[in-house]
Amino acid sequence: MSIVTLVKTIQDIMRKDVGVDGDAQHISQMVWLLFLKIFDDKEQEWQLTVKGYKPPLQSRFRWSNWAKDPEGMTGEELIDFVNNDLFPALKKLATTAGVSLHGKVVGSVFEDAYNYMKSGTRETADLFMALIMHLLKHDTGRAAVVLPDGFLFGEGVKTTLKRELLEAFNLHTIVRLPKGVFSPYTSIATNILFFEKGGPTKQVWFFEHPYPEGYKSYSRSKPLTIAEFDLEKAWWGGAGRKSRKTTRHAWKEPAQKLVARNYNLDCKNPHEVKVDNGDPEKLMREYQEITRQLQAAQAALKKELMAALGGR
Repeated sequence: MSIVTLVKTIQDIMRKDVGVDGDAQHISQMVWLLFLKIFDDKEQEWQLTVKGYKPPLQSRFRWSNWAKDPEGMTGEELIDFVNNDLFPALKKLATTAGVSLHGKVVGSVFEDAYNYMKSGTRETADLFMALIMHLLKHDTGRAAVVLPDGFLFGEGVKTTLKRELLEAFNLHTIVRLPKGVFSPYTSIATNILFFEKGGPTKQVWFFEHPYPEGYKSYSRSKPLTIAEFDLEKAWWGGAGRKSRKTTRHAWKEPAQKLVARNYNLDCKNPHEVKVDNGDPEKLMREYQEITRQLQAAQAALKKELMAALGGR
């Protein structure tokens, strides 16, 4: 994704927010958002390459711990966290004694920063996706991202992202996870999108992950296990994905079809067995007949009991 497209995507999201007005505020908002994301990535690198590196931010203020999760804080909870916890803590880094050089840099960025966004929408997931697409290196960059169902069928900004995903990336696989994977935190169905930078996409393989035998949902006591993905591993087709076959769990859709659907990626399993419950009117007649027979049996039983008790 080009930087122009990334900025446009972020601006489209901000235009929906009542607190952000005009390009100046758009730029100010984007600066601190992108800074925290990039700083978080660099910290992960420094912890591996810089001996004795100590993060200047408390764990809960690191981007990966509050912004990365698509199903994390939203709405008033998110706004309250950003305005009353995150910003005050980061601003203090500029003047607090004993803060590391890295911490001072963070403090200097936030010293005069302000959060203009007021709604705290779930669009954090869209911002996160746009940033990942931008940061991937051409021809070598690849990613696997977990996103809720809403991204697949959503419109507006999501449509822009999905168009870019099909045109400039190879979105080769979408693993559709069932509801309850992240239970008890959320019951929303999620998906794993696998894509590589460099496109366009010619076709997308879908794999519907089934519940284990006997399961109707996942729970804290019956969570999703890594062993369950042996089914996907056996089907994957190696590094080149060469030997994939259509199964009752897997099918493919041509990119042209997805474009014609206005980039709606919410494709249902065509091999799913449909249950025929029969004609509703016939079922109602059968229900009424069973009810009549039940009432007759109850009346006969009552009559026999009354006779046995001598009419009392």
